[in-house]
Amino acid sequence: MHRFVLVATGGIFGSLARYVLSGVAQKLTTSSFPYGTVLVNLLGSLLFGLVWGILENRITFAPEARLLLLTGFMGSLTTFSTLTYEGMVLLQSHMWLQAALYIVGQTVAGIMLVWFGAGLGRLV
Repeated sequence: MHRFVLVATGGIFGSLARYVLSGVAQKLTTSSFPYGTVLVNLLGSLLFGLVWGILENRITFAPEARLLLLTGFMGSLTTFSTLTYEGMVLLQSHMWLQAALYIVGQTVAGIMLVWFGAGLGRLV
């Protein structure tokens, strides 16, 4: 039960962070392009890598820290399901180039940011 509480607690804060960050980013633009989702997915990838890099070789962190931070917080902060849905909407709107850039761009940038964040986390 303790593990579920850790994941749920992290999830509460991650989903609130996603809601606030994506909402602010979207309000700062006048475009219908889903910039808020782009922001949280890329920021989430960077933060995931950073936390992973920090926790990877640190025996001072309990395994529960991974559940709270990576599974709970980061799992609800990043929004892959929203990415795929919004990509589908762009495709249905015949916005082929935007859809390709949206999906491929975030995927490639996300992988690069996880790698960068993990390296940065190892230096901390």
